[in-house]
Amino acid sequence: MIKMEDKGYIFLLEDDEDLQSIISQALEIHDYIVDVHDGEKIRKSQKSTEEIKEKMVRPLDAVRKMRYDLAILDINVKGDSQGGLNLLKHLRRYDKEIPIIMTSKYSYQGNVVDSIEYGVHDFIVKQFPFDLERLVNEVDRTIEYKKIKDIENSL
Repeated sequence: MIKMEDKGYIFLLEDDEDLQSIISQALEIHDYIVDVHDGEKIRKSQKSTEEIKEKMVRPLDAVRKMRYDLAILDINVKGDSQGGLNLLKHLRRYDKEIPIIMTSKYSYQGNVVDSIEYGVHDFIVKQFPFDLERLVNEVDRTIEYKKIKDIENSL
């Protein structure tokens, strides 16, 4: 359960430890709760009040157990060149509404097209220097859009 001062609950699939820290800290500074999964295990946000009993949980299982407002998925995870894309495809069978932002070090046209076909909100290439401001702005915009859609759906 998120508190009123928190803007949203985010699932981040990223296996690069430096980027895990950079992205999660940037989002937490902007009042988001971020759970990080590296492809093998999950690291729950210190602000999270939700509990996953088993730390060694598959990414899809983690997303299915929790009620995230947004998922940020890296395409390349732990040597699996399609890890995030496969998670996206499985996730869409389970939840067609969760907003998703895809990230990748590479901008292969096929990955971008596949991501768009599965309804991602944005595809961000992780070039050096990584554009954190763009990511945070896209998260803000996507979460705000989701909140408006949730209100519309509740009327």
